[in-house]
Amino acid sequence: MIKLVAVDMDGTFLDDQMHYNRTIFRKIYNYFKENDIYFVVASGNQYYQLKSFFDDYQDEITYISENGAYIIENKKEIFHCEINKQDIYTITKKLQEDSRIQICLCGIKSAYLLNASNEFYNVYSKYYHRLEMIESLDEINDTIVKFALFVPAEDSKNILNRLTDDIGNIIKPVSSGHQSIDLIDPRYNKGTALELLCKRYNLSLEECAVFGDSPNDLEMLKKAKYSFVMENANQSIKNIAYKIIPSNNHYGVLKTLLDLFNVSNITEREKALLGMWYDANNDQKVLTDRLNTHHLCFKYNHTDPLDQDIRQKILNELFQNENSNLEIISPFFCDCGNLITFGHNVFINSNAYFMDGAKINIGSNVYIGPSVGLYTAIHPLDYKRRNQGLEKAMPIEIGDNTWLGGNVVVLPGVKIGHGSVIGAGSVVTKDIPPNVLAFGNPCRVVKAIDQS
Repeated sequence: MIKLVAVDMDGTFLDDQMHYNRTIFRKIYNYFKENDIYFVVASGNQYYQLKSFFDDYQDEITYISENGAYIIENKKEIFHCEINKQDIYTITKKLQEDSRIQICLCGIKSAYLLNASNEFYNVYSKYYHRLEMIESLDEINDTIVKFALFVPAEDSKNILNRLTDDIGNIIKPVSSGHQSIDLIDPRYNKGTALELLCKRYNLSLEECAVFGDSPNDLEMLKKAKYSFVMENANQSIKNIAYKIIPSNNHYGVLKTLLDLFNVSNITEREKALLGMWYDANNDQKVLTDRLNTHHLCFKYNHTDPLDQDIRQKILNELFQNENSNLEIISPFFCDCGNLITFGHNVFINSNAYFMDGAKINIGSNVYIGPSVGLYTAIHPLDYKRRNQGLEKAMPIEIGDNTWLGGNVVVLPGVKIGHGSVIGAGSVVTKDIPPNVLAFGNPCRVVKAIDQS
């Protein structure tokens, strides 16, 4: 029986926008509390950042932060390691020999960016909610538990290998993904932290289920009996998995937890948001919400184009958000509305239909031609289940600075990269990379677009 669940955050529990479905997780978390199951966050990120994701129960959770270097339970520290001062100076001197490396020293009280620009401060502040900029190591009055390095994506593997050769005798470099390399005490990692918690809670590793996607999850995944690896992980991590589950953008962790623990008190709409089969045609709440959305579409489509204030109010109600410079030519149709998000400066030509059973994210500076369909819905192939009204939905993402020609159809789960152009009449069945021209049925990349 599983008595402890530990989840990595970036690339695992969180989607690429650093979100998760809080309503569904709360139901899972309540089940854990009722059944004495420990929930543990295991991440390379800072404790103060990690706790910010968990609302009013953030202080009930145990956090393995800084890749196992700092562990907090019920707001109280139960473990930290410490890199000694001489090693800090030796490591920093070696790192400063490479101008591609941005250095962050991670302490218990705060994190410290060394000689950083404001640009790097803005990048790091997403992951370190207590962050200071320093010009010298002598400014630090804190216990340093880890180094976090930001490196160019194309150089990360070479830098990781070189650091292993140069300073691997005193510190362990490990990839955290997302252009990040952590330098950690080789004696401690997420795996040793998991062992410590099992001993503290009188559990065995066979009672643990863990979720991860990156090399810094490796030790934890190897130790637990139930190691779930995301579809978006690299192959070396997948090779050790107990089971490979859907990607972080397809809600793999939440879906797996619902299945593992048979949590059943979720609504049909919540099932839809997780990409599960749901009753799309008989559930009263789904039908009522859809009818209300169709009513708003009808109002918008029958409002004079000159009545801009009225039309904008209808769009705000339809999408439940105020959108910057969004222009939609009537008629326009969708099924939910509140699952569609827009960046700024989006133009949608007439007769578009967005079948938004799942999220549809549309970036900034996007042009969508007439009669375009964005279809998130999937129906069963067998008519018996199809006739029962079952459906599932997969999200669609349209990147910044894209153009979709007239009569384009985008199918469930597709992501179109920024700067790309989709030719008229195309049926997009698979992801399209950034900065390309693609067209056809099925849509294929024809050539790269030089954006310089």
